[in-house]
Amino acid sequence: MSPDVHTAHRAGRRAQARVVVPGGRPLNPQAAVTLRRYRPTDRPAVTAMSDALSERSLYQRFFTGHPRLPVGFLDRLDHSPEGRDLVLLAVRDSLVLGVGELIVGPEDPDRAELGLLVRDSHHRQGIGLRLVRGLLAHGQACGVGTVRVEVLTENRAVRALVATYYPTATGVVDGWTVRYELALFCPPIFTVARPRPALA
Repeated sequence: MSPDVHTAHRAGRRAQARVVVPGGRPLNPQAAVTLRRYRPTDRPAVTAMSDALSERSLYQRFFTGHPRLPVGFLDRLDHSPEGRDLVLLAVRDSLVLGVGELIVGPEDPDRAELGLLVRDSHHRQGIGLRLVRGLLAHGQACGVGTVRVEVLTENRAVRALVATYYPTATGVVDGWTVRYELALFCPPIFTVARPRPALA
């Protein structure tokens, strides 16, 4: 390696080692990503995710245009009942990287809906998959048999994820959305053994 290339390589490593998030606080890229339950005291940290979400990400999650995370969504997190429902956070250095929801319908306790949101800067790092695995493990433990996932037809990432783990699943197209009804036990996504990208 030439001196110039070596110098540039080291400079690149230094730049990668110090990532500054909104507010000027450095983020250590080597810190582990942990999953834990949402607490009402997490609302400010989740609200701060708005600055790290593109309009496209917000549209794909809520199906309508929002400049920031909707207040109704934040209120729902605060009042999510403990037990069968679960709100799960992916956190690194106390920074919220992703939010996952598993909501069990009161009319049919055998069915649940799954929602997911990850910072744009942390897409394709396995964080969404870890949240899904944690949510489905909880659902299985609570006796949920079917999980409903509804996505925009343009959301190829989620549709590809469904096709990977449920190759026989057939989505029902309803205008600009696709709805999947996935049997949690056949196969349970969270028990499939396959290589995962490093998160740290």
